Amino acid sequence: SPQLQERYPELPMELQLSARRQPLLSCHPQALHGALFGSAEAFVVLPDATRVPAFLLDIDANVTGKPSIRGNRLGGTVKLTGVTQVTSRVGPVEVKRLETLLKFGLWLFGVPWANSEYCP
Repeated sequence: SPQLQERYPELPMELQLSARRQPLLSCHPQALHGALFGSAEAFVVLPDATRVPAFLLDIDANVTGKPSIRGNRLGGTVKLTGVTQVTSRVGPVEVKRLETLLKFGLWLFGVPWANSEYCP
């Protein structure tokens, strides 16, 4: 958001993630489907450690596909849908860029976590 950069240049941000409702998991003969329903609230951290709310997003992640196990590693396909801006105190948020970052984060952290947790 350009307004975010103008109002709070060079200040750190904090992201608070939470679940909006319980995740869903369904098993089918050919595939698994999981759905996560979360929110991400961004805050700007001022020099005196005060947190200023910036924006709130709803994030729905759908994990769909046929899981694959190679050796002791879990794989599959992931599709992230439904990132929407709920509120913003800093103007419009570029949701498409955030979707890209979230997808990258899911593969960078989510898949390795699943492998370490469920395929030790």
